[in-house]
Amino acid sequence: MRRFLSVLSAVVTLAAAAALLAAPSASAADTPVDGFVVVFHNGPLVSYNNRENCSSTTECSVTVPIPKRDFNRVGRWCGTTEFDVTVANPSVSAISNDITCTGNGGWSIEVFGQYTDFSQTTPVGIHITVTAA
Repeated sequence: MRRFLSVLSAVVTLAAAAALLAAPSASAADTPVDGFVVVFHNGPLVSYNNRENCSSTTECSVTVPIPKRDFNRVGRWCGTTEFDVTVANPSVSAISNDITCTGNGGWSIEVFGQYTDFSQTTPVGIHITVTAA
């Protein structure tokens, strides 16, 4: 759990910085939504993410392209490349629950999302599709 929290903290910090630098040309109704795939091998190894805009306040989707080798790991260890996560209350925390899939020999995958409308207090579902880049 400590490992996940330290990686999560770093990823959220980077995502927040990216959100501040995002172009203001998106309409006011569009909210950035991020999907993250983190690969661990006895500790964090690599993190992939993608940001898309979402105009819904209840359901969003994002596609995260990752290299084929890690895409195959997601499919093998998780049994799917489609994930549904929920940000319970974006005004409290922009981060969703995470889904963890375990491989052999200290390998694992974690998938989670982020919804950055901090004024919203109702849950937001995020559908994350992982694709081979």
